[in-house]
Amino acid sequence: MRLNDKKVLLINPPTRSRGLDNVVVSYPLGLAYLAAMVEDIADVYILDAKVEKKQPDDVGSFAEEFEPDIVGISNVMSSSTFAALEIAKIIRTKLPNAKIVFGGHHATFTAEELLRTGYVDIVVRGEGEETFRELVYGRKINKIKGISYITEKGSIVHNPSRPLIDNLDNLPFPARHKLKKEKYHAFGIQGDAIETSRGCPFNCSFCCVPMFHGKKWRARSPESILTEIMYLVNYYNTNNVFFIDDNFTADMRRVNDLCKMILKSRIKVNFFCQARADSIVKYPKVVENMRKAGFWLVFLGLESPFQEHLDLINKKLRETYIRKAVHILKRNDIAIWGGFIIGFPGETEEMIRKTVDFAEDLDIEIAQFTLLTPLVGSSLYEKSTNEGLLLTKDWSKYNLTEPVLLTGIAPDKLRKALSTCYKKFYLRPKYVLKTLFSKHELIRLGFIKSWRYWVKLALIGEV
Repeated sequence: MRLNDKKVLLINPPTRSRGLDNVVVSYPLGLAYLAAMVEDIADVYILDAKVEKKQPDDVGSFAEEFEPDIVGISNVMSSSTFAALEIAKIIRTKLPNAKIVFGGHHATFTAEELLRTGYVDIVVRGEGEETFRELVYGRKINKIKGISYITEKGSIVHNPSRPLIDNLDNLPFPARHKLKKEKYHAFGIQGDAIETSRGCPFNCSFCCVPMFHGKKWRARSPESILTEIMYLVNYYNTNNVFFIDDNFTADMRRVNDLCKMILKSRIKVNFFCQARADSIVKYPKVVENMRKAGFWLVFLGLESPFQEHLDLINKKLRETYIRKAVHILKRNDIAIWGGFIIGFPGETEEMIRKTVDFAEDLDIEIAQFTLLTPLVGSSLYEKSTNEGLLLTKDWSKYNLTEPVLLTGIAPDKLRKALSTCYKKFYLRPKYVLKTLFSKHELIRLGFIKSWRYWVKLALIGEV
């Protein structure tokens, strides 16, 4: 029996960008966490308009039929802001009594701007699980930490910030049963996502994670992670798990302990994670255990072969470490997904060509190219704003594939250069043959299942 009969609608707005965005269709795990926090006290529905390809009008019609008391709209990426506000505007017209709540990275750093639109009642700042539960439960709004809201008189109030969640093991597992699992995949391979840590002790200038989740790295225990893996295996027959942490390898001892537990459990699951190159280089023995435990793909933020670019974004990385990390992963038969950035201030077209050459020379399985984008909340955004380097504040363009930063290369040329990066990397006969005959079954399968995306990506730079 629920404590009340409130209805909650959680919405992931539709967004569109170029690059690999549609080849990798990821879980709205944040919404699933929120649903898990309140499903005992409310009737909750998650509408992922992005994967269901629903436009704002479609979302509005569904909301009118569902009649929610509270509407939570995800505004993690800046590029989703326009669609999120359009949805909020439509729902405000159809359901004037519904409380419209925004949350996520972008919303956190632009709370006042969103509230001033008149379509948003409350912004949840920072990690939202505990805050959202208090909102749904009905606690007095002036007593809830971590929110900003607009009063009936039109004034904006910023309540004190909520402390970060210290023990992530205390969070419930995400309410995956509220999602259409078959819609989510990476390169055509279906799987489940798990978050095992939050926060970042590093300070890459383009990233807003330290400002959102804090600079203190907080991690779930290996026992808690294994329990969730076993739950996915037993209840969903999962055989592919994507660890979506920004810093999964921040503590390689924890990674090693988890690998030992996975091996002892004898489960057969394929794992993917993000890692820093220096962690791979410092702990090659742990990498060996990762492969034994089922890790088959690792994302490395390699960014650029030019040290001045790595220093500009405060990456704290050297090319020698990049090459060593790639070598160690290859030696252990772990496939590599490398992330590269172009569009640095002062960068030339020749430097961009050398970045693609660098990616080819590393001989990695997947390359992702993005434009340097000063995300709201990052030190690069603050610096770019102060120095007049921003070309636009049209948030729809802050999708990592549209030029928003003054670089010395005309925006049209930079946009074309990004397409050329993909074309040059993926249309090589050597790459196609290597991928089709890869020793990694999932790389072969992923290429075959998503070949239409790859061809379109290579030919016109977007999917």
